[in-house]
Amino acid sequence: SENDAVGQDLQRQLEAAEKELKQVQELFSQAADNCLNLKKPN
Repeated sequence: SENDAVGQDLQRQLEAAEKELKQVQELFSQAADNCLNLKKPN
């Protein structure tokens, strides 16, 4: 049915969004680590 197709499409979009979010979080985490490392006195 049409509802099934819409549901599957939304599911795919949700999974793609979650994947992107994870990548952004990893990048942000790396950037935060880099900032902390820069601020540490040697």
